Amino acid sequence: MSQNRKRSIIVLIILLAILIASVVVEDPNIPFLMCPFKALFKLPCPSCGMTHSFISIGHMRMREAFYFNILGPLLYSVLLIGIILSVAEVILNKLIIVNLFNRFQRQIMIILIPLVVVSWIVNLVKYLF
Repeated sequence: MSQNRKRSIIVLIILLAILIASVVVEDPNIPFLMCPFKALFKLPCPSCGMTHSFISIGHMRMREAFYFNILGPLLYSVLLIGIILSVAEVILNKLIIVNLFNRFQRQIMIILIPLVVVSWIVNLVKYLF
């Protein structure tokens, strides 16, 4: 088995585990998933609420998903696309995700950084007020 196929299978297993967990887990208050940033600084990080958001999406509660983290539904969509691309990688034995990321890395960062900042501001406002 080629290195590309092994890597793609590992990525696919991880993405499927996240997807399955979002559907199977009922209570997102898992003790070992405590946010280290929040524990240290007593403030939410940009990704605080992401686990709750993913679980809400897994149970088709979209309004709740946006409430927990406004980036949750977008990242869940990326997760689903990642699963599809990982399956394609395994079948074709080609690195699709890495090649796409390398090709569009600048555009992804231009979009992602402001979204993370907005998410963090929303989390801080919800927490402080």
